[in-house]
Amino acid sequence: MESLPCPPQVEMMDTTSLLSYILVMEANRPEFKDTFGIHKAKETILSKEAEADSNQKRWVGTWVSLLLVYAGSFLCESVPGISTFSSHLVALSDKLIEFKVYEIEKQSGGLMGYLKRGSKISLVAGGGSPALFYYVYTELPGNPVLASSIGIVGSAALTGIMGSRYLRTRKVVPAGVVSVVSLVMTGAYLHGLILSISDMVAQDENLGESLSRNDNILVKLKKAAQDGDIERLYELIRADENILGHFDKMLFCETPLHIATENGQTHFAIEVMTLKPSLALKLNVSGFSPMHLALQNNHIRMVRGFVAIDSSLVRIKGRGRITPLHHVAKIGDAELLSEFLFACPSSVNDLTIKCETVVHIAVKNHQFMAFKVLLGWVKRVNREEILDWKDEDGNTVFHIAASINQTEVMKLLRKTVKVTAKNLDGKTAMDILQTHQSPCLPGPRSLLHIAKEKLVCRSTTTLAGYLSKDLSFIEKQNTLLGLSKFSMSIDSSRSTSNHYKSNLVVAILMVTATYTAGVCPPGGFWQETKDDHFAGQMTMDFNNAFIFISLTGFAFLLSLYVIIILIIGLPMWKLIYGSTVALGIAISSSYATIFPNPESSTEIYSVIVFFFAFPLIILSMLLTIFVAFFVDKRRRQQVDFPARCFSSSL
Repeated sequence: MESLPCPPQVEMMDTTSLLSYILVMEANRPEFKDTFGIHKAKETILSKEAEADSNQKRWVGTWVSLLLVYAGSFLCESVPGISTFSSHLVALSDKLIEFKVYEIEKQSGGLMGYLKRGSKISLVAGGGSPALFYYVYTELPGNPVLASSIGIVGSAALTGIMGSRYLRTRKVVPAGVVSVVSLVMTGAYLHGLILSISDMVAQDENLGESLSRNDNILVKLKKAAQDGDIERLYELIRADENILGHFDKMLFCETPLHIATENGQTHFAIEVMTLKPSLALKLNVSGFSPMHLALQNNHIRMVRGFVAIDSSLVRIKGRGRITPLHHVAKIGDAELLSEFLFACPSSVNDLTIKCETVVHIAVKNHQFMAFKVLLGWVKRVNREEILDWKDEDGNTVFHIAASINQTEVMKLLRKTVKVTAKNLDGKTAMDILQTHQSPCLPGPRSLLHIAKEKLVCRSTTTLAGYLSKDLSFIEKQNTLLGLSKFSMSIDSSRSTSNHYKSNLVVAILMVTATYTAGVCPPGGFWQETKDDHFAGQMTMDFNNAFIFISLTGFAFLLSLYVIIILIIGLPMWKLIYGSTVALGIAISSSYATIFPNPESSTEIYSVIVFFFAFPLIILSMLLTIFVAFFVDKRRRQQVDFPARCFSSSL
């Protein structure tokens, strides 16, 4: 650490100068507080005070330190950036007091004895304490009333103590000075207290006026929403531009949109929703959105207006994760249900808190027309697997229909769903029907028996049992191509697979290239018929032509194989599959037509083998994939999936 040299004139300094030197050094250069210069100055002060006249020297030195403390406090209040300097001065005042007390006790045999002989400690304590109180006042801006109160009490008490002390010793001037200073400090603190209380009262009044004004505006807004007064709405917006934004800060609240919806104010509700779309997503304290309230109050025109602005409101989840689509299915409004499905097709995936689909809700509430609408929808969008989804008890729609004896629902479902699926109690629909079926109603039981007879060979397997089996032929091919039809069919994301798209594009390009090369070989074709060739045959010699046709045919078969694997199972895949078969037969006949005439017996046998083998390979490949697909489909249909998860419906 750098050393601060002791000034050569330190021995010649008086007590006031030495005190000033110590104060400045410790305030501005705290790292030198234990250096030789400071220590030497303190020793000099002690020696000088011991030798000098005690009354005059001590009085002057102490008051210099006190004035420096007050000056630092004044600078702290008046000049920005001086707070650190003032803090050092105040802290140094405490240190000097402690330093003096220690030396006095050591030299005088005790503090009380010295107090009887002199008044310096009383003066330092009395003068320094108001400064410390002032320091507390400046350092407690968060509670100025408390700080001012401390200053008033401390200054008043010290005024009385010190005044009486000096008056008893007949020292009128010091007593007067101390009293005046303390009274000035008391007045300053009192003034600060009055200002602080005034500010607090003013702030409370302003806050009260602000709250009152906001409450008044919100009351007017509520009245405007009840009356559907759009003009009043814009008057309130002019008064407070963020009047609708206040509701965004609350998680659950009764917004103007809720109020207008409950009162059937369609135009006002649509106006508010247009201005502040986020209000349509707010739930009130009962857990309902404006869309839910509009449906509950049968405001159909308003509901259609909401959906026209934001179709995703069909999926907004309220109490119990009930969506507007679920509500419409429950009440059986087939027209509105159809509109919701077309406006937001993905809403059919949403589950309630009980893991119920919209089909579950329609069947449970005996809404047959709504069920038919949903059944037609899932068939048209190729989402029949939704009918096999299970609720929290493991019941499919077929289980629900069997438990409440809905014969018509069972007729429509028996060819689509897995009738042997089991719930969490291990019961099939047949088991439930036997429990709930009345002998007077044999219809559903006979239907179930017919369906079960058709699927008698399809023994149900668990998901664990399915996954523990070896991969099927189709699954192996999918793995080879980087696909997973099993998981993609569950998530309904096959059409968005990057692997699927890239493989299909490459395979189509390869088929196109190989087919073009086969019908347009290098060298072209003979244009006329002669003894050794016919018109339309390749001009290449037999060996080159055989190699060329074999390689292009092999590439064509591989590309065709990839295309078949990728398209199988897609909508209208059977038609595409048939056209692929026709393409394979066409390329076989094309190769047979353009192939040059064989000359030797070896060439003849090679041609016979090639042109019999090529179409046979194509047909066997197509047939193998066709059969393997249905076997794999049957195998997957036998899997009894558990109840759906909420995440799977997103």
